Amino acid sequence: MKKKVGLTAILAVFAVLALSLVSCTTSSVSTVDYLPATTVQIEWDRGADYAVKLEFAAGDIRTAVEKCGSKVVESGAEWTVRLGGIDESLGEQAYRLTVEGTVITIIGGDSDGLMYGGLDLSEQIVIKNGIQGVEGAAVTPYIKERGFKYHIPLDLRCPCYPSIGTSGIKNIANVWDMDFWKEFIDTMIRERFNALFLTNINPFATLVKVEDYPDCAIDDVWAPAIPYDDSYKGSLEDAVRDEHWLEENHVVVKKMSIDEKIAFWQNLMEYGNERGIKFYFRINHIHVFAEHGAYGITDEIDNPVTKDYYTKAATALLQTYPLLKGLDINDGENMGWDNSEEGDRKRWQWLHDVYVPAINAALEADPDRELSMSGGLQFPDIFADLNPKCKRPMNVGFASTHMYATSTPKEPGYLDGKPYKDVYISFRNEDSFDMRFGDYDFFKDFIGCMPADKMGGYLTGSDGYCYQRDYSSADPDLQGQLYLEKHWLNFELLGHLGYNYDLDYDYFLGLLKDHTDQTPYTDLLFETTCLAGRVFPTVSKQYFSGNSDYTWHVSGSWSHPSGGGYLGLKRFMRSTNVYPNGGCISIEDYCLAKAAGEAIDPELVTPVQTAQMLKEYGEKVLANVEKIRAEVKQPKNPTDGQKYFWCLLEDDEALAYLSLYYSEKFLAAVDLRIYNETKDESFHESAVQHAVNSSNYWNQHVAIISRNYVVEHLARLGDFDVNALAKLVEEDIDFARNWKPRNLPRSFNAPAKGDFFNGQGVK
Repeated sequence: MKKKVGLTAILAVFAVLALSLVSCTTSSVSTVDYLPATTVQIEWDRGADYAVKLEFAAGDIRTAVEKCGSKVVESGAEWTVRLGGIDESLGEQAYRLTVEGTVITIIGGDSDGLMYGGLDLSEQIVIKNGIQGVEGAAVTPYIKERGFKYHIPLDLRCPCYPSIGTSGIKNIANVWDMDFWKEFIDTMIRERFNALFLTNINPFATLVKVEDYPDCAIDDVWAPAIPYDDSYKGSLEDAVRDEHWLEENHVVVKKMSIDEKIAFWQNLMEYGNERGIKFYFRINHIHVFAEHGAYGITDEIDNPVTKDYYTKAATALLQTYPLLKGLDINDGENMGWDNSEEGDRKRWQWLHDVYVPAINAALEADPDRELSMSGGLQFPDIFADLNPKCKRPMNVGFASTHMYATSTPKEPGYLDGKPYKDVYISFRNEDSFDMRFGDYDFFKDFIGCMPADKMGGYLTGSDGYCYQRDYSSADPDLQGQLYLEKHWLNFELLGHLGYNYDLDYDYFLGLLKDHTDQTPYTDLLFETTCLAGRVFPTVSKQYFSGNSDYTWHVSGSWSHPSGGGYLGLKRFMRSTNVYPNGGCISIEDYCLAKAAGEAIDPELVTPVQTAQMLKEYGEKVLANVEKIRAEVKQPKNPTDGQKYFWCLLEDDEALAYLSLYYSEKFLAAVDLRIYNETKDESFHESAVQHAVNSSNYWNQHVAIISRNYVVEHLARLGDFDVNALAKLVEEDIDFARNWKPRNLPRSFNAPAKGDFFNGQGVK
C-alpha cells in the first residue's frame, strides 16, 4: 500500500530542495544535496551506570540531526538511532555502527566506545548532510590514550612552567572555574582526547591537607600584581620572590578555603570521569614556594623535613582523589645539574623515597585501583619494592620541544627491540601560539610514525604557554576563547587521527564546512590552510637553532634574550643548524662547498631549494586568499563559525608572508656567505636585495599580526613583539650592505639548555 504524502510533507521537500540549490550556488564545490527532512528518535538505556556518557553523545546527535533540517521526536519516528549496549569483545573504546533500513545501531566495546560511536555518528550526519547518508563503521582506537601534558597555573604560590608568561597569569582564575573545565572537557572529548596529565611544579599546598603539616595548606587563589620580566628563569627557581608575599604585590582572584578547593577538584574529576577522561598528575621537583619555609621545609634534596612533607603530601593526594590514575614524576631542574650516574641515582632515590610509600599505601587500601607511575625505569633496583600492580609506562621523546619542525621525527620502528611496553611519547609545541593552522598530510605522517603497537598513549602541550583560555586576540569578542576552540582544526586533526587513523582528507573537510557554518569556499580554505601549515616544518628543517624552547621560536626567528634574541643574518649565514635527519644541508656547508666548486650531495635539500619551496607556498597561499576574498563577502555580523573562517584565512595570509620572509632571508644568507668566500660583488648585491625583500615581507606579516593579536610575554621567550622585531629585521639590510669579506670561524652553535637556567646565555 502506498503511503499518502500530506501537504506539509510536500512543502518540506520543496523547502529542503530550495536550501540545496542555495547551497550549490554559494560553494565553489557542491556538497551532497540535502535530503528531505525526516524525524529521528534516539534511544539509550537511561538507567545504565554510564548513562551520562550516552546522554552527552545523544545531545550531539540531536544537534546534528536538527542542523540538517530533521526533527528529533520521542517516538513514532521514521529513523531510529539506538545506542545499543556493550560487547566487550570489541575492545576498549571501540564500537560497531550498523545501518539496517532506517535503524542505526551502535554497540560499544565499553561505555567510552559507545560514546565515541555516538559522537562519530553525529559527525557523519553533518558531513553527509542528513541521517540518510550515514554508513556503517567499525572502529578500534589507533592509540588508546590521546592526551595533554596540561600545565595548570594553580596559584601565584603554586606555579607551572608557563606561569611567568601572560597566558599563565591570566589563566589562574580559569583553573578554578568549573564552567571553564566543563567547556574544556566537552571540547577535548569531541576532539577525541581522553587523558589529562595535570602539570604543576608542586600542587600539594592547594590540593590537599597534609597530616603533620597543616599550615602548609593554603586558602584563596593568588595572582601576581607585579609583572614578570626576563630576569625570571624558566626553571622557576625564583618564580615566587619575597616581594610577592607583600599584600600590594599580589591579588586574590578567588576566595576559597582548602576544603572548598578539595571539593572543587573532586567534582572536576568526577565530571571528567563521566566523559571518559583519565587524570594524572605530573610534578616537577623540588619547589616549595607555597610552603614558604614552614616547619623548616626547603628545596634542598638533603633536607629530611622536605622529604617527609613530600611523602605525606603525595599520600594525601592519592587518598583525596581516588579517580586519579597515576603520577608522572621526574628529576626536575631544581634538583641540580649533576648528570653523573651518582647524581642521577641520588635524585631518583629521593623520588623513590617520596612516591613509592604513597603509591604502595594507596594500592594496599584499594587493591583493585588502577594506578601508574612513570619515571625511573633506568633504576629497577631502586624501585624494586614498588607494588607490582602499579603500571610502569615509559615516557619517551618524539619530536621533543618542536612538534612542528618535521612530520617524520622518528622511524615507525624506532622502538623495535626495546623492552618497553605501554610507552607514552611526548611532543611539545614551542613553535607558535597565536596563528591558527593545520595540515592534514602533516598529521597523517606524524601519527603514522608513532609505534602505535607499543604505545599506551601520546601527550602534547607546551611549557611556554597555557592551553586554557586564549588572550592573544585583538578582537574583544575572541578574548578568553577556549584555546582548543581557537586552534580547533589543529586539535581535530591530532585527536581524531590518533583515535581513527583511517579518516581521510574529505572527512575533515566535511567537519570544517560544518564548523564554518557552510561558508562558501571552505574547500579552498582547507587546501590553503594545509599549504600554510607546511611553512614551519620547511623552515625548521633548514634552520633549527637547538632543540630547546629557549633557542628557537620559528614564528619570529626569535630566541630568549639571553640567547641573543632575534636570530638575524649574522646567525643564518654561519649556520650549521639543521633539523637532525631532516634531509637538508646547512647554509654554511652549502656555501663553502659552492664557493670551493665542490659537488653537493643530491640527496640533500639545499637552502636555495628550501627558499624556492617557501616562495611557492607563500605565493600559492596568497593567490588562494585573494581568490576567496574576491568571491566571498565577509559578513558584518558573523556567526561563530563564519568568524572562525575569516580568522583562519587571516592567519593563512600571515603565514604566507612569513614564508616569503624566510625564503628571502635564506637567499640573503646564502649570497652573503658566498660573497664572503669568493669576494664576488654580484653575490653582495643580490644579498642586499634579498634582505630588502625579506624586510618588506616581514612588514606585511607584521601588519596582519598587529591587526589581530596583542603583544604577550612568553614564559620561555620573553616579550614577543613583532613590531619591535621589524626594526631588527630591517637592520639585516644594513648588515648585508656593510659586510666586508673576512676569515670566518666555523659556525655558531646554540648554547646548551642548562646555560639558560644558569643565566649564562650567549650575548
